[in-house]
Amino acid sequence: MTEEILTQETEHGKYYCKYCNAYIANNKPSINRHLNGNRHKINYQNYVRKAQSSQISNQSNEGDQVLKNSIARVRKQLERQVQRQKRIQEQRKNKYKNKKKKNQQNEKEKEKENEKEKENENEKGKEKGKGKGNYSNKNQNSSKIQVVHTTTNKNIVELGDKTYDLTDPDQLRDYNFQILKAQEFLKQQQQQEQQQQQRQAKTTSTLAFGQWESVKREKPDSDEETNQGWGNLTLQGTTQEESQQNSKNLSNQQNTNKPQTNVYIPVHLKRYTNKIKSIKSKKGKVSFGFKKRRLLKPKKKIN
Repeated sequence: MTEEILTQETEHGKYYCKYCNAYIANNKPSINRHLNGNRHKINYQNYVRKAQSSQISNQSNEGDQVLKNSIARVRKQLERQVQRQKRIQEQRKNKYKNKKKKNQQNEKEKEKENEKEKENENEKGKEKGKGKGNYSNKNQNSSKIQVVHTTTNKNIVELGDKTYDLTDPDQLRDYNFQILKAQEFLKQQQQQEQQQQQRQAKTTSTLAFGQWESVKREKPDSDEETNQGWGNLTLQGTTQEESQQNSKNLSNQQNTNKPQTNVYIPVHLKRYTNKIKSIKSKKGKVSFGFKKRRLLKPKKKIN
């Protein structure tokens, strides 16, 4: 212990204690007295505590440095990810722009090619003597229009009472115009036929309330008739033919021997047919009597 604690030896032959900052005589009794004294013990304990606290502080500083390094590393990673995303977005934008440019260029090239083809067709038409060449053969394709070739020459055509020479540009214009008129007329006829079919397909439920007629009906004799006999209810319009057809269809559906009676119910009461109990008619007006709701009898209280 003396060698560890009392390290320095002075010129006067004394030892130096670094914990107590004191000089000790070079003899055993004085050295033992100093080492066993309370002053030296307290100073030694304080020195040890300071050393431990300094170690803890150093360790904490090292931990802080580790945290700082990890935070810096994470920041760098995030910055790299952000930069990468920006690059990807820019690349996508550039691809989209390049595609747009390519599509526009392709469209322009197609338009130029179409214009060249039209010019070539016009030149061919002029060479053959068909005027300006603006009249295509599409107008001549008519399946329902009868065109008669009277002669072996296909350029001479009969349409109706007139004959047309297709080599003449004026007659060719008139011929194409007549075919267009005939096609429009056929389209109008088809549209009119479709409209008539749609009108006929509409049901009679769209009729107004004032167009319904009233007919007497006998009261049912029992509950069975009320539940079964209401299948004979029919709806009719203003015409007699439609009413007869509706009644025949219903009679064919139901194979019953009971006398059928036609009752005309308006649209806003059609969903209540199962709840109607009786029908009365007075001077062309119909009044409907509905079934009453059955109320449950209250239970008797037991005292």
